Order: sequence, then C-alpha cells, then structure tokens
Amino acid sequence: MEDLSWGVEMRCTKRVQRFLSLSAMERSLFIQALFLILLFRVALPVVRFRRAWACLAGMASIRPEDMKRRIVIQPEKTGAALVRASRYVPGATCLMQALAGVLMLRRQGHIAELCIGVAKPNGEFGAHAWVECGGRQVVGTKADFTTLIRIEMTRMA
Repeated sequence: MEDLSWGVEMRCTKRVQRFLSLSAMERSLFIQALFLILLFRVALPVVRFRRAWACLAGMASIRPEDMKRRIVIQPEKTGAALVRASRYVPGATCLMQALAGVLMLRRQGHIAELCIGVAKPNGEFGAHAWVECGGRQVVGTKADFTTLIRIEMTRMA
C-alpha cells in the first residue's frame, strides 16, 4: 500500500514541478483556461447553448481603457494553455475548449472565430469545434471537417 501512495505522490510532485517551471504568464493562462473549461463543463449540460453564448458575450466585453494596459499575448500560447488545462477536466469536449478559447482570446484583444464543422470519416458522423484567430487555428484543429458555421466574437452580443 505504501508503494502505491509513493507513486501517486511522485506523479503529483512532477505535475507541480512542471507547473512551476512555466513562466508567470503561462501559469496565469493555464489557470484561466482551467477555470473556464471547468465552467463550461458544468454549464453546458444544464444551460442552453444560446444562453451560454449570451453570457460569454457579456464576459468578453472589454473597455477601451483596459485595452491600452493589456499585454500582447500570442494566440498560440492561449491555445497551448487550453490543451494543457483540458487534460485535467474529465469530459472536456472540443466545444468547451473552443468557448473558453474564444473568451480568453477576446479578453486579450484578439478577434477570434468559433468554428463548428462536420465530417463523416469511416461512415460515422462527427462534429468538431475549433477557434481561429487571424486565419490560424489556435484551439483545436480543422482536420477533415467541413466548416458549417463560423462566428466572429465581435458579433456575439
């Protein structure tokens, strides 16, 4: 029994060390991403998408004076934080990551697009959500999905 707890303790220690090895900005992005993915993980099964989208629009609003004080963060860093954080949220889906990504990118001053697409690989229907910023995929990947809808964050409200 003691050997088992020692293994768990070692894994936790390594995770803490990995977290502490991140820069302050990367730690901040990770914590934001983790919080938002958890929020959408809890909210989406209970709240209709339209309502969640409306709340997201309100959370993403930024005052012009706040924009002047903002630190420019590369969208790819936000995408990496979302991927890292989603590993710690059981049941986190691409839609939850994408919604969190759109919100984080918008609050950073970027114009982000939520994209939803479909594919039918191997005869099975599949849907996927990802985020594009400046024409680049920063959260999730499009892969072989056909884009059905693309919503720019600035048009959310």
